[in-house]
Amino acid sequence: MLKMAVSLGLMLLVATQAVAQERPAYIVAEVDVTDQGTYQKYIDGATPIVKKFGGHFVSRGDKIEEFAGTPPHRVAIYEFPSLAQAEAYRDSTDYKTIIPYRDNGSKYRAFIVDGIAGASDAGRAIIGAMGGLR
Repeated sequence: MLKMAVSLGLMLLVATQAVAQERPAYIVAEVDVTDQGTYQKYIDGATPIVKKFGGHFVSRGDKIEEFAGTPPHRVAIYEFPSLAQAEAYRDSTDYKTIIPYRDNGSKYRAFIVDGIAGASDAGRAIIGAMGGLR
């Protein structure tokens, strides 16, 4: 009985660590808006869908500084708790219904990037220690 309880405890510990080490995923979108009204419908539709799949926007704007090469006019970065959730968002029926607004209102390129476990939490802790973003 004790051996089974220890085994169960170890399995629970390993499972907890696996969940804690799950890596976030980011969708990075480069956007050149060609029709603001149509693209706004895409933005209005995407926001609740991102939230539905556990995501949130890290950056969403048009203030971009050149680093290496010509930047796009607008960039959006969404963070999801896992690659699976980012893919589920991308593949969802909800998202597919708003794609025509995206495609008819912009030149759009996006990709999913696998994150590093704990990086998001560490970044938030550093920003918090610095007194937040200025």
